[in-house]
Amino acid sequence: LDPDLLPLQLHPHQLALERGPRDERHPHAEGGALAEEERLQLRCLAGRYQHGQLLAGPGLLHRAIIYTLFTTGIRKAELINLRLKNFLIKDGHQIIEVRAKGGKQLTKVIHPKCAEVINEYLDYLKSFGEELHLEDWIFRPSRNPLDPQHILKPLNPKSVDYIIKSWCKKAGITQRISPHSARASYIGSALESGIDLYKISKDVGHASVKTTEEYNKRRQKLSDSPVFGLAFMKKE
Repeated sequence: LDPDLLPLQLHPHQLALERGPRDERHPHAEGGALAEEERLQLRCLAGRYQHGQLLAGPGLLHRAIIYTLFTTGIRKAELINLRLKNFLIKDGHQIIEVRAKGGKQLTKVIHPKCAEVINEYLDYLKSFGEELHLEDWIFRPSRNPLDPQHILKPLNPKSVDYIIKSWCKKAGITQRISPHSARASYIGSALESGIDLYKISKDVGHASVKTTEEYNKRRQKLSDSPVFGLAFMKKE
């Protein structure tokens, strides 16, 4: 990875600036799930922003967004609206409290690696001199060209699109990608791992398990038939 791709002197938000007029509308393009190999490529690329100078600059913000989207399956709007008060520890687990589509409230356990990445990003903000308050958004731009005095605001949705697409391009992923691809990858990977469909549906905030089932791309095998799980037919 060429270090020149991410200028080290930039603030961690610098590549996530507001882009275009606020009232500009952009059609939502939802991409499909990434294949397992592609997910590994993206994680490997993001993981290179550790233990070295490439950790500085916008890589911290970008890495935190990538890890959060791919390891939680939350929607882009849910990510943008996360505040510091929603990132906390409960019963020994790092969690995020998400206001999901339809007004549903979700409590999602954060993968330890994702929590580490988010905390590294927040620690850098503190070292940069920013004061962090519970009502502040976790992911925010460093400046607002349209209103320089109004900085403490959530990221522009276009910025999240840009981050995901640019990093996937660096990882050699050529298919149509959007932040929704991370959600599709999360759900698909969980289903492939054998996690109960209903649990996944509740976890991602789907109104119906039928919606979750649409993400199921697994090939049904005859050897997976429920008949082999009948308890009363098992040998003693």
